[in-house]
Amino acid sequence: MRNGSHAFLENAMRRFVMRFVFFAFLASSVSFAEGIASSSSTALSLEEAVNVAIAANSQVLTAKAQYRAALHQIEQIYTPQDPQLSWTSAASPNGLNDPAIKTWGVSESFQFPGKAWLQGDQAHRTAEIAKLTYEAAVRDARAQAETTYYQTLLDRASAELAAGNTASIGQVLEVARVAYTADQVTESDLISAQFSLSQASQTVWADQVAESNDEAALNQIMNRNPQSSLSLTSRMDMEPLGMPLNAVKETALAMRQEILEAALTEKNNKTALKLAWMELLPDFNAAFQRNWYYTPEVQPHYGYPEDNTGSISFNVPVFFWFRQKEDIRSASRLLEAARQNRRSVELQTETGVVQLYRSTQLAYQTALLYKNFLVPLAEKDFRVALVAYQSKKVDFTTLAGTLQNVYNARLTYLTSTNQFLAGKVALEQLMGGSL
Repeated sequence: MRNGSHAFLENAMRRFVMRFVFFAFLASSVSFAEGIASSSSTALSLEEAVNVAIAANSQVLTAKAQYRAALHQIEQIYTPQDPQLSWTSAASPNGLNDPAIKTWGVSESFQFPGKAWLQGDQAHRTAEIAKLTYEAAVRDARAQAETTYYQTLLDRASAELAAGNTASIGQVLEVARVAYTADQVTESDLISAQFSLSQASQTVWADQVAESNDEAALNQIMNRNPQSSLSLTSRMDMEPLGMPLNAVKETALAMRQEILEAALTEKNNKTALKLAWMELLPDFNAAFQRNWYYTPEVQPHYGYPEDNTGSISFNVPVFFWFRQKEDIRSASRLLEAARQNRRSVELQTETGVVQLYRSTQLAYQTALLYKNFLVPLAEKDFRVALVAYQSKKVDFTTLAGTLQNVYNARLTYLTSTNQFLAGKVALEQLMGGSL
């Protein structure tokens, strides 16, 4: 019975090994074909991908157009109203013919001095707010492109790691097969190795799909066909943050576009309150007219057929409070809302910087720990366990556990590196500038 079972399992193992070799050859052929195809793919560094993404981002283009539009509105504020020209034909006995008096006149309206200056300040600040909105859109597009780029690198490295893990499990399977043939291990070891190999192969496929989806997302950000081939030349290299937490907070409070926008909005609302009160001050109207008299009877001064008339008028704010009080109260409430919004954005920025800085530092320390200590230790443990398994000093479960530890350690290193890079990008996005 033992010999029959042994022969059956031996044949099954041969078929499994042949299939494994066939699929490995097929995978290598596909990889080789993909390598040939990638030679014609677009090679992009991180900065090149960011520049393409910013140039193609619709929100960036919209914000840029709005900023330019706001610039064109500044000169309008300082330009006075168009003058009014008038012509009068009076005291005519037959329609408009043979009038006794003809008059040409011009009039111009003026705001009280200082109103246009404050309105111009508002227009300048509104344009500056539009510029900050444009800079924030560029900042967000950069962060989105960098994050997606790093995520693509992570999934690409994860797929390579999973492929290497699959190859290691194949080695373990071969060791288990040899040991079983020599009646040194049980059939359970072979079944466990086959199960682990199938699981690892599935992980490779899943990581390859994730990498392809990341490339499609990166192509979308760059306004390209999602199936366009990409060759990413940058790597997931870590560098320390380089700035202490307090310096990062101070930089964020001084540079973040949303804080600067809130501060300018507060100033604009303060100016709006001043302008609401300045409605109490009168506006002016200046006029000039020249009269021609064609009959002596209508001449104000006998012998003078022409004269000039000048006038200045202004409004008297008798009903100012009844008409303007709601505008003043509304401007006061808007000013208070702007102040509260600025404080809220500042507190939100400080809190976000503290949290992101700590989590990013943790990811950096974790990545260094795994790179310099835990990954080499796990690899050494697996090599020792493989030799010990061949000499029957440890069981298969222990051997499989050490191999899984190697995979987990390498994957944790990659994940921590990506978390650090993504955290650094998010921190720079929150700061409004680079570290």
